[in-house]
Amino acid sequence: MKRMKKMNRCALVMGVGGTLVAGSANLALAVENEFHIAYTARAIASNFDDGSCTSLGSGIGGYANGVNGVFNKSKSLSSLAHKSHDGFLVENKAAINYSGKVDDDLKLVAQFNISYLFGQGQYMEGYQNANLKQSGYADGGGLGGGEVNIRTKALYVDYRLEDVPVRFKVGLQPFTDAYKGTILSNVAAGIVSSYETDKFELQAGWFRLHAVELDYAKSGSGSYSIQDGKYVDPGTGQAFDDSWRTDDFYLLQGKYKATNALTLGASFYAWQSDWKSTFNSGTGVGSTSPNGAATTTVTGLTPLNQDDLELYYAGGNAEYKFGKGGVVDGSFVYNFGKRVNHILKAKQDVRAFETQASAKIPVGPNGVAHTAFIYTSGDGTPNHGSRNDFGGVVNVDGMPESYFTSPNTLLMFTSQIGAVSNRNVLHSVANEGTGITAGFIGYDHDFSKKLSATTNVGFAAANKNPFQRLGSYIGTELSGEVGYKFKPTATVRLQGGTVLLGSYYKGTALEGDGSNPANPYTARIVLSYLF
Repeated sequence: MKRMKKMNRCALVMGVGGTLVAGSANLALAVENEFHIAYTARAIASNFDDGSCTSLGSGIGGYANGVNGVFNKSKSLSSLAHKSHDGFLVENKAAINYSGKVDDDLKLVAQFNISYLFGQGQYMEGYQNANLKQSGYADGGGLGGGEVNIRTKALYVDYRLEDVPVRFKVGLQPFTDAYKGTILSNVAAGIVSSYETDKFELQAGWFRLHAVELDYAKSGSGSYSIQDGKYVDPGTGQAFDDSWRTDDFYLLQGKYKATNALTLGASFYAWQSDWKSTFNSGTGVGSTSPNGAATTTVTGLTPLNQDDLELYYAGGNAEYKFGKGGVVDGSFVYNFGKRVNHILKAKQDVRAFETQASAKIPVGPNGVAHTAFIYTSGDGTPNHGSRNDFGGVVNVDGMPESYFTSPNTLLMFTSQIGAVSNRNVLHSVANEGTGITAGFIGYDHDFSKKLSATTNVGFAAANKNPFQRLGSYIGTELSGEVGYKFKPTATVRLQGGTVLLGSYYKGTALEGDGSNPANPYTARIVLSYLF
């Protein structure tokens, strides 16, 4: 498929922008303002939760640190308990939500997050360069307070055409794909239009994920030469141009309500990037064999003067509701296109897929049993002519921007209830290219209007073994939660869980002597307050 011309993108933006300006020129000045704040505090005791957002993944005992690869900040677990990052930390987040409503057709939506770690403040700057400071946090939680650390998480205009069921959202806005966040789940700047009736919903949109004017001089490197007006890498002899590097995501998706119980959906996503980056579907720089032998390189670092990737996702999904609160759903996604392999110095054809299913079944008047299953294809030989590992969107640092929260796990995948950080065994369903087979089962019970509890069991295994592990079984999670709503908008939760690591991590402890790593665990007290 041919790439969309950037001129067409600009025309689209200008056209929608002109519509908004023209439609709002004569609006009344009266605006209905509304503020909400969602406050979350987490106290954590763990050998795994460390205030970072890195994953265990294939990086345990493996990936080199300080290299331009994926998960270069990930920490390996030691076989000794006192070296397994045991610790205690407290983190806070306040999400400030604002909406300015002119009428039912036009409103401005904004969200700003303020977050900090207890004890990390203005006197910690000297420790940043020594890697003793958690860089995931801004200052503000230490002695003497500190700087204001506000992050913009949403800022967009929501506009509906008068007397027509067409709506536009323009700006930085949240987006989660139709496959429970396994492709893209985050906030991004873009334009999304939607058409909705009682039976049918259609969405089309474009997100600009990254953009920068890139030349070798501006990249921060002092090692370059100039030939014929071009910046040239002296190591490769290849020229770098000074054009804009962009990372774009396009979407077209729809839903059809066939009956009151059955809803059918289909979608097509396109992810196109011309970053000169080291992208390999979440596969990192290298992997150390269990016996501590030399690192095997699986991703190169040589930038190429061509597009990094053009990946497409075509899928379908269905949902069926039954009884009082019962739901069964399933989906399938085919991932295809081309991507750069920096070792082969050529593009590879991508043919991969993902399938998943889940169910929620009412049990008695106060209980719900839930289960989920997911399979993603992997690739054991990523440096051949084609690639078969399914992968969602990653950022320019190679970190996944897809968050699979559906199984309600605490450690295996990203937890649904978080403050600032979320460290997990599997950051994404790609698992750095191995693909996974995973299943989860749990039970939720409301003992009263205030007291509730949740239990979960989950397993995961790697489908392919590009890292020469001794086995494929990743591990089993056992976790649970007890929640008490002491005010209508305030809840305290006690959470705990562990992952019993399987043969995939056998012999990969930090010491490099063939010992097994300690099983990760976490215990948390979570306070949530909405006002």
